[in-house]
Amino acid sequence: MRTQLPCLAAAGLVASVVCAACGGAPRTGADGSPPPPPASGGAKLAGTAPLPAGEAFGPAFGPDGGVLLAAGDRLLRFDPRTLAPVDARPITTIPRRGAPAVVLHGAQGDAAIEPAAAARIVVAAPAGYECGAASFSAGAARLSRNCVIGGDEDRVVVQDAGTGAVIAELAEFQTAAPVRAGTITDSGNFVFWRARASGAFEEIKSKVTGPLTSSHSVMSPDERALFTVTDKSWMPDDRTPARVLDPANGQVRYTLPADIDWVYFSPDGQRFAAVHLGEDRKVTQVTIHRTADGSLAATLDERAVDVVAFAADAHALALRGGGALKLYVDVP
Repeated sequence: MRTQLPCLAAAGLVASVVCAACGGAPRTGADGSPPPPPASGGAKLAGTAPLPAGEAFGPAFGPDGGVLLAAGDRLLRFDPRTLAPVDARPITTIPRRGAPAVVLHGAQGDAAIEPAAAARIVVAAPAGYECGAASFSAGAARLSRNCVIGGDEDRVVVQDAGTGAVIAELAEFQTAAPVRAGTITDSGNFVFWRARASGAFEEIKSKVTGPLTSSHSVMSPDERALFTVTDKSWMPDDRTPARVLDPANGQVRYTLPADIDWVYFSPDGQRFAAVHLGEDRKVTQVTIHRTADGSLAATLDERAVDVVAFAADAHALALRGGGALKLYVDVP
């Protein structure tokens, strides 16, 4: 049975989100001071490559960092230092994960790929369920689907991508607005429920759910930071700053500009790329921040952003937008 935690100083990640939602004066640094000033220099554009219209997933760095990937009808491989094309291979499908894999995000879900075999992992949905596209945790260890059982009962089903076994079945989280979807987090330990302007994280193992956050909320892969900002599509006049919460103590670690609409964390959780939108809801720039204190590491003059992916060491990133891939290196 699902439990929703009250606003108490309880331990654990979900509890800390609860406490942060209770209010209190937000802090901008560990000692209450503003984040350090922007670093000098910045990331260097190392390459640009056009993408065919059908290559709708990615980019992502390969499991060993030796290649940069994009996918659609084919698996495209690029040099992770220069973005020079390596090859394009036809993609086969396999029913379960059996080797190192990488997840390529797209507008219509995820593509989980085993690069060595150029194979897409397509795990069958449980019998008796009608399910949508799958979302995968980092490394494609687990997947989640929004499903319907019995014709009218909505569920999020979490499966092991290696065996297909059902790990958990979560009933729809109830909010004042219809819930759009539940999506597994990178860590594979939570599902993020998203409604029109609100959201909530539910721990898969305990089925404990925190209180409402914004629908624009992202948890870092190491579960040590949580970004949230008001969804301006539903509340365009809201100027509440974006916030990064500290799950260890439930405090607001620091605030960020209110025009940040979304962030992408690096695999190690040490950096994030923030996408800024103007009043017309168009991208104005991308900034890269250090997660520890929110300090600015670099600014990218980008106006079209669909997906951002960091390398494992967080010092390089690839960006897809405007029908092209771009590679930035030497991220401070």
